[in-house]
Amino acid sequence: MTQSFRSYPKSEPASREGSHLKPYNRDQDAESIRESILFNDKMQPSSTIIFSISNAMIGPTILLLPMNIANIGILSSSIVAVIIGWISHRTCQLTHLHTKLDEIEYLPAIKRILGPGWMYIYFLSSVAILWMAAMIYFLSLSDVTYSCIQLIFSNHQFPPESKAVFTEFSYQYTGLILMALVGGFFFLKKLGRILDFAELGIYAIGVEAIFSFYLGIKAMVEGKVNLVWDSKDIRQDIGMFVASASLVETIGVYATAFIIHNAVVAIVRKNKQQKNNYRDVRIAYIITFVMYIVTGTFGAIGVYTQIPLNVVPNTVLSKELFPNPDLATKILLLTTQIFTALQLMSVLPVLNNVIRTQLFIMIYGENGVPHRYSYIVFNILFILTLLITQLFNISPNKVMTYAGAFIGFIITYLLPVSTHLKTIRRRQIREKENYGLLKDAIGTKEDIADFIQDKPRIYYTWEYVLYSGIMMIGTAIFVLQILKVFKVIE
Repeated sequence: MTQSFRSYPKSEPASREGSHLKPYNRDQDAESIRESILFNDKMQPSSTIIFSISNAMIGPTILLLPMNIANIGILSSSIVAVIIGWISHRTCQLTHLHTKLDEIEYLPAIKRILGPGWMYIYFLSSVAILWMAAMIYFLSLSDVTYSCIQLIFSNHQFPPESKAVFTEFSYQYTGLILMALVGGFFFLKKLGRILDFAELGIYAIGVEAIFSFYLGIKAMVEGKVNLVWDSKDIRQDIGMFVASASLVETIGVYATAFIIHNAVVAIVRKNKQQKNNYRDVRIAYIITFVMYIVTGTFGAIGVYTQIPLNVVPNTVLSKELFPNPDLATKILLLTTQIFTALQLMSVLPVLNNVIRTQLFIMIYGENGVPHRYSYIVFNILFILTLLITQLFNISPNKVMTYAGAFIGFIITYLLPVSTHLKTIRRRQIREKENYGLLKDAIGTKEDIADFIQDKPRIYYTWEYVLYSGIMMIGTAIFVLQILKVFKVIE
């Protein structure tokens, strides 16, 4: 496929090496949002950027996929992952490629290209889905940690998660302890510093992969795997291609799992080498895709025969799947739960920082200076939201289900494709009007991001066909999800 755009140009305004940059501002409370992000923060190597993006995408999804793969089959799940992953990668690349190097978020790019109305739509959609994602991450963190405690002290009878108990150690106290541990990271203002912690999540992903491999290989060695083309009962055999309505649900899982669009600009702005952003995002997507497919498949093979009749566990770490584990399984399960908890903790500060930055840009503007108390007020509200959700076991899953389809369509398909098609149309018109080289045209730098200014040739027909096709697929996925939500598809 002909590459119709390239990565960022050679200039690297976010790097401190350039002589044109401002000196480090020691008065951190007096710096603007733009100064804080572009000039006064730690820059990271490509490896940290790659692992941070991948870690943010993988999250708890890697633990959910084995159940989905068992439901719809190994081959059909792989096909869905290839299609959704490739499309999400292409549209995700558009979000940072159309953001100019001096724009610290995707918000200004949308305003510049599509207008302020669409900027507000994106802002509300992005904050809503990121905030709900943070709730789900904290609930997953609490669930995994509480299960780990129950596994360690297996002789003690703990209260169920569904019941709020404060008279003895319970799920609620687990949440309070975890918030005391992770809450301090929310008060770090610099995303560059936070990514030092977030990068460590890749080790947890490795441990989760080892556990899934162990479960799958153990099942094969014990002769418990019965692979068929179309499984009629997932507790008896595992299929390659299963005719199941769960396919729509799995499409939704993958569509959500590959979304990093509303955080990717903030993360790549911390890259020491801005010219590597396109490559680094691509590598992060490849790592995520491979982890989803390989670990999800082995996990499905390892646990499908252990799925209880009346309860379908949420994750591959659920205790219902291991009622009487042998010593090796118990040790690996415990280790995986601990590392998974650390991974979830590493992503929460990133979500907090991205939400806060987007909110402050809308309130103060890129060049505004947030009041020091703004950080405190926001973080207290963020912490209380997560704690109330966890303490009273208020699951945001229903809200996420109803809102996720619509918001996901806006963030993944509608805005990235619209900004791209409008930008290349703008360039095409100018070329027809004989403006000559685009970089010499009057007002070009105010309209079009750097990468497309420097591209000597664009194959317009190919661009229109490709991204119109992607928009059609995205619309089809959105319709299927809406039909599933309203139970038109069972």
